[in-house]
Amino acid sequence: MTRQRKDVVRVDSAEYSILSGPVFDPAKHGLKVTSFSTACRRGYCCTYEVAQGALTLTSLIVGLTRNDKPPEINGCSPKRVGGRWEYTALALPVRYTGEILAADGVNQIRFDIADGQVVSVANEGADRISWGGVWLVIAAASATAMIFPVNTLLGRWGF
Repeated sequence: MTRQRKDVVRVDSAEYSILSGPVFDPAKHGLKVTSFSTACRRGYCCTYEVAQGALTLTSLIVGLTRNDKPPEINGCSPKRVGGRWEYTALALPVRYTGEILAADGVNQIRFDIADGQVVSVANEGADRISWGGVWLVIAAASATAMIFPVNTLLGRWGF
């Protein structure tokens, strides 16, 4: 099975892979996405930025069916690149409320967001194991973090 492409959040000069669930909902912007790669079965990938305490969607890659014409989003028209569409320089404020867990291979960062504004940020380090519902997230000292269903790991570890 192909490893799935992660959404990314940039803070200052650092880039983190988002380990928690999706923040952006393509359907709310008139997009009916479809897989454009075995590495992106959900049909879209996002890049966010946290600047001046606000969460912004800066770029979006989407897969659409052949006959779908993608709409403008925040005044930005997408460009066709191979079998996908790419929106760049979106600068779309994201009105998300919840938690974003992200890692860069060394640090695990937890962002608490309320209506698109960062309320708090915590660096939890790479050696911390975080429980997120039924998922266990391990931020390893490598370029990627690993996500496993808890019952799979517990079975492997003999619990």
